Amino acid sequence: MLAEFNDNTGSTLTFKIGTTPAGDWGITKGNNTLVNHYTITIAQNVENGSNLMKTVTLCHELIHAYMFNSLEKANYIIFDNSGAPMFNSNLCNTSTNNQNIDLNTLNTADRLLVLLCGMQQAGTLHGEQWSHEIFNIATFDIVTYRQALENFILANHDWDNENPAFKTRAMNIFGNRWKQKIAQATSWIGLEETAGYDNYIDSHQSNFTQWQYLTLYKNTEILAAKSTCL
Repeated sequence: MLAEFNDNTGSTLTFKIGTTPAGDWGITKGNNTLVNHYTITIAQNVENGSNLMKTVTLCHELIHAYMFNSLEKANYIIFDNSGAPMFNSNLCNTSTNNQNIDLNTLNTADRLLVLLCGMQQAGTLHGEQWSHEIFNIATFDIVTYRQALENFILANHDWDNENPAFKTRAMNIFGNRWKQKIAQATSWIGLEETAGYDNYIDSHQSNFTQWQYLTLYKNTEILAAKSTCL
């Protein structure tokens, strides 16, 4: 995804530490005067937080930037004065069935448009949360953005050098699959206002210990994880 912002692509991505909406670890915005210019702002508490906190935040926001860049280049979205994305009017042809299209035949931007229009026709596209709701819908073959983020964290986080107390509690709760379950839990952070997140949490309520761990995880345990620089 970072390769989409190389010097020869015509797209620019800026990272900075700054103020984000209350409770958000990061936010990605476009620019209503500069085409294909994006800024990822990371909250100060993430800068001071754990490696897991940094990884999931940077990856999550990079997915937003990649998504916005693909859609803006295809003239599917524009940005308002605050940098929030808006759909160009009348993009979705109501006479076209967007429910049964082979995504593997489309480029990235067209895949995203078909998914978004399909969600709009199905009544599941909800205002400003559309860029989060699409995280858990297949966009590349059968892998969702969220699943790809889980896979990345599982494969790349420095589990062996993690905080011993953090590892012990995770092992006590999740057993031998603790790494996968922690990677899964972190991949859902930032998607709390989506239906997919609600289903994910509901699926763990039969085991109160795991459910409690998952619901409190983003506010407590991730800050207790190893905090050295990436």
